[in-house]
Amino acid sequence: MLWGCFAAAGIGKLQKVDGIMRMISSVRKLKLGRIWIFQQDKDHKHTARAVKKWLQDNTVKVLE
Repeated sequence: MLWGCFAAAGIGKLQKVDGIMRMISSVRKLKLGRIWIFQQDKDHKHTARAVKKWLQDNTVKVLE
């Protein structure tokens, strides 16, 4: 699977995902710091209990 992102600051890294998705490298590339909101499409892999816990543990704001 491939994953990518974009923001007002530019385009993040296109990443091949073989297990754990690493979105933090794109956050660093775009120099977003801690001021960003993750928007998802409610796919099951995004709403799994483990993913919700990781987002909460890493204080990632999620657009509901």
